Amino acid sequence: MKTLYQQINAKTNGGLDIVKRTIDRFGKERTAEAAAGIAFFGLFSLFPMLLLLVSMGSSVLHKPEAQDQVLDILMEAFPFSIDIVEENVQKVLRARGSVRIYGLVGLAWSATGAFTVLTRNINRAWPNADRHNYLKMRLMAFGMLAGMVIVTSVLMVANMVLQVLPTSLIGIASLLASLRFFTHGVIWVLTFITLLWLYRWLPNTNVLWSEAAWGSFIASTGTFLVTIGFSWYLRSGSGLTNYNLVYGSLGTIVALMFWIYLLSFIVLFGAHLSSSIAYYTRIKAASNNQIKGN
Repeated sequence: MKTLYQQINAKTNGGLDIVKRTIDRFGKERTAEAAAGIAFFGLFSLFPMLLLLVSMGSSVLHKPEAQDQVLDILMEAFPFSIDIVEENVQKVLRARGSVRIYGLVGLAWSATGAFTVLTRNINRAWPNADRHNYLKMRLMAFGMLAGMVIVTSVLMVANMVLQVLPTSLIGIASLLASLRFFTHGVIWVLTFITLLWLYRWLPNTNVLWSEAAWGSFIASTGTFLVTIGFSWYLRSGSGLTNYNLVYGSLGTIVALMFWIYLLSFIVLFGAHLSSSIAYYTRIKAASNNQIKGN
């Protein structure tokens, strides 16, 4: 068995060693528990984040329907219809009216809780990485939130541009949007770029783009497949019904939390995979340099 392992490992250029180290490090850092923590904070950060994005979007556009437009765009990111979330956000917005500057700051602070936990645990994937101080983690979390605001703004502008395009071009754009593989491809590319940036930027150590790329590729593919599969399961005859039977009116929220947990699990696994790839490629590079030196 050991000989077979060595043969496969040699043919995969150390692939089995990388996977083994990834799993070992994943368990040692108790990453499954960390993913649960991200899901917990993610659920608490969800409403402030949605309120912040919708408030900022409607403030920029100065249109009554802007809130509904931004909320519709954000809801498309979820694998199933979350009416209870959308309804509560709309109720809060109607009750609050316009959100002032200090209100936006408070919402932003609340919305960064999940990003702070994510930053800490991606950094833990690298054994030689120094810990981020609290202020730096918060600034990174605000940076990620700002990125979400930018992406949402771009989607809103794109939607507005589609409304003023000539009829012939609108037809082409609508055709592309209706093609499922095109839409899924765009989502996968955006996820890959986002994770590549996070794996490269968040660890408090030097990470090469090539080291971050493999983890990003696996994690973006994993999150994409899990979202598709989870969406199919919940929309099947008994998917969401099973959650409602056990949790009652909270079934949708529990399903949402479980989905966030699965995504967090995969994202953190990708971070540990990047770390393991870096570990073995650097050992191999150092060994080759030593041989050349002799």
